[in-house]
Amino acid sequence: MVTETIVRDLMKPLVEFPRISQDATFGEAVAALDKARADFSAGRTKQFTLLVEGDRGRIIGKVSPMDVIQGLEPGYLKMIDSSGLRFKDVNYVVETMRQKARLWVKPFDDLCLSAKTFKVKEFMRVPSESTRIKAEDSLDAAFHHFLSGRHDSLFVVDGDTVSGILAFSDVYREVSRRITEVCQMSPE
Repeated sequence: MVTETIVRDLMKPLVEFPRISQDATFGEAVAALDKARADFSAGRTKQFTLLVEGDRGRIIGKVSPMDVIQGLEPGYLKMIDSSGLRFKDVNYVVETMRQKARLWVKPFDDLCLSAKTFKVKEFMRVPSESTRIKAEDSLDAAFHHFLSGRHDSLFVVDGDTVSGILAFSDVYREVSRRITEVCQMSPE
C-alpha cells in the first residue's frame, strides 16, 4: 500500500535551525547569518536558515541574506509587502520604484551605517498566507505555494504555531526520487 506524502513527512523540525532574537541588531543578524553559513558549509549544522524568536521563544519569522540587503534600504520596507507580491516585468517596476522613491541614492556605506540601528523585527520575513502551509497538507499544496510565490522555503504551522520549515530543496529531492522510481518501473 502506497501512502501519500504530506508536508510533515518532509519538513525540518525547528530544533535543527540557528536562531536570533527579534530584538537583535542589524549587525548581529549579519554576524549570525555568516556563522550559520560557515557552520553549514563545515557540516556542523544541518540548516542555514536563520529563524527569528519572539517573546517566549516562539518562532515569528526568518532572516535570509536577501532580507539583509532589503533591510539596507528602508524604502523597500515602506513600499513592498514581500508576502507574495510579484510582477511580470520586474525590471520596469523596479526601475520605476527606484526613480520615484529614490532608492539606493545614498552611498552604500551610509546605508550600512544607518542600518545598524535597525532591529531584526524591522526587516525579517514573517509567515504570510503565501509562505505558510499546514503540516497535514499534501505535497501538491506545497507545490502550489512554491511555484506561485517562488519561495525557497515555507513555514509549517500547526494552528497558529510555527512547527517546522519545509525547504524547496527537500521537496525537490522527493520529486526527483519519485520520478526516477517511476521511470525505472515503466516499460519503454
